[in-house]
Amino acid sequence: MNYSTLLLAQLRFLVLASCLLAAVPVHAQLRISILAAGETADFGLTLPADALPDSHVGRGRNDIAAAWLAEPTERYDHGVLGDYIEAGAVRVLTRDGRTLTYRLPDDSVFEDLYARVHDIDSDGRDEVLVVHSRQQSGSSLMALGVRDGKLVPVGETEPVGGRHRWLNPVGVADVDNDGRPEVLVVLTPHIGGTLVVYHFTGGKFTETGRLAGVSNHRIGSRALGLAAFVDIDGDGILELVIPSQDRTALRAIGLHQGPPLEQTRIALPSPASGDFEVRPPYGMVVPLEDGRRAYIRWR
Repeated sequence: MNYSTLLLAQLRFLVLASCLLAAVPVHAQLRISILAAGETADFGLTLPADALPDSHVGRGRNDIAAAWLAEPTERYDHGVLGDYIEAGAVRVLTRDGRTLTYRLPDDSVFEDLYARVHDIDSDGRDEVLVVHSRQQSGSSLMALGVRDGKLVPVGETEPVGGRHRWLNPVGVADVDNDGRPEVLVVLTPHIGGTLVVYHFTGGKFTETGRLAGVSNHRIGSRALGLAAFVDIDGDGILELVIPSQDRTALRAIGLHQGPPLEQTRIALPSPASGDFEVRPPYGMVVPLEDGRRAYIRWR
């Protein structure tokens, strides 16, 4: 090999190396393996007899022992969750053994499958988070709590706006490392999905950030958990892993340095389709639309 040929080979290697380095995310790196189809979900919770079919019981840590969606109704014809049966009420079992009910008027429903129980304002009392959908103005996120012996609304986001416009909650976590929980939702996950982050204080949801281009639901599906909070980069602060709007990639979103910011993403061989399953310490399983599963690893 002459000197010119050797120099050309070295230059090609340097160009290739610089391209590879540029492609490595600064904050985190995700790796993917594809698993065979066939996994089934096991939620491990028994529904009360009066609960909404296929819904899931929420468990509290403070004054609310359990919460569930009840009083099935077909008065709202959206069908975003695969049928026209939604809930007309929420019930809770308090820690001292009382069963309390909050019932909606006839112009709205709880368009949801989960009664999520969290202490979202760190006051030592639990709140129940559910999607409240109105006939004309669409969905909002409602927080219910036990006050003076009754189950009542204690806060609610603004409706999305417009008939049959829906939102899907992501979850509750301290994603900005300030010691307080944040509440995250995706507005209209099927049409231009937008991640919105809220703080809940004094009975009010206050928006602290938003990011467009995500989705955490496939229309018509009963799976609502297409997202996960995990610490990908090992700094002790949670990132949110959530599908892109078309669900063909996973986006790792950091939320502790100002506005939500994508730190890395990874392409999927088929759109994400089912509830994410976190497998500590460094993995999770993502069901895919073609029946396979993606095993995602980090670190």
